[in-house]
Amino acid sequence: MLVGEPFADSRAAARLPQLRVTVRDLLGESVSAGVRSAMAGVWNRQWAPFCASAGDEPFQPQEATVVYWMAQLKDRVAPATIKKYLSVVSSICTMNGWPSPVHSPLIERVFRGIKRTSTMQPRPKRMPITTGLLALLKPHFNLTKREDVVVWAAGCVGTYGLLRCGEFTVRHNRVAATLWQRHWVWLSADLAQLTLDGSKTDPFRLGVSIKVAANSSVTCPLAAMRAMERLTPLDGAAPLFMMNDGSPLDRAALVGRFRQAIADAGLDEARFNGHSFRRGGAQSLSLAGVAEHDIQTMGRWASDCYKRYIGITAGQFARYSAAIGALPPAADITIDSH
Repeated sequence: MLVGEPFADSRAAARLPQLRVTVRDLLGESVSAGVRSAMAGVWNRQWAPFCASAGDEPFQPQEATVVYWMAQLKDRVAPATIKKYLSVVSSICTMNGWPSPVHSPLIERVFRGIKRTSTMQPRPKRMPITTGLLALLKPHFNLTKREDVVVWAAGCVGTYGLLRCGEFTVRHNRVAATLWQRHWVWLSADLAQLTLDGSKTDPFRLGVSIKVAANSSVTCPLAAMRAMERLTPLDGAAPLFMMNDGSPLDRAALVGRFRQAIADAGLDEARFNGHSFRRGGAQSLSLAGVAEHDIQTMGRWASDCYKRYIGITAGQFARYSAAIGALPPAADITIDSH
């Protein structure tokens, strides 16, 4: 059990035993089920076995054990992954009432050395699926085939709605994560609303409403949804993006089909994944001249991390270079700073 009872030996636990299970459950619910599963994998398959081989306790390890573990991981995983592993150990120890064993000047020094000497190649930066790329990919979908119609509609809504992939697809057929037809409501002929029961920035699960509007482009998300509805009329009782066997659209199926279309278009499909839709929506808004604070609002970002999704395209570089090259000759290069 990764979450124990951090105050089991306290006076409060002895006098208020009815709250011990509540405290444990609250600590467990402090992270999502998916994160708990990932943390358990790191702890049970990486950290705990290494501590056993080093003759140390995983919840109260010596600093040397952490450092030696990092050294063992150096040529096995990327530095960014090691940092995530350390964060997992820190979180689980904290949730069990023990001080974090991974925060010290020595460990920071060792990690810096790992970054400088690691032989692991960093993962290539994921590319965005922008509205422009959607237009390029559309001819590579067979829109007379029902499953292609469903995947195409999901991709368009994902990009225009700046959706996280887990918000409109499922993994391993997890019914709890299904987006149902009742979540999609037509407000007018040119406007629809997608309601999410919960999301990353909605921890209290109050529900998040996302507006999706029509446009005149070949990638119009509402046109894609209407084409899907003609094949599967929405009645509220089935998955919104439903495959031929009645199951909800799986993340692997969505990403796999788009990667196939990307490869057919002559691009490197390995550079795209499920997060490319959200990234592409942000990039498209930026290219359209939308203000950054509006991009942040539309994407439901609580911080300015959305700026990492907005890059400079080759076309923009060319225009900016031409613009500064066209500046008139001038001898006065001083800048008045007052």
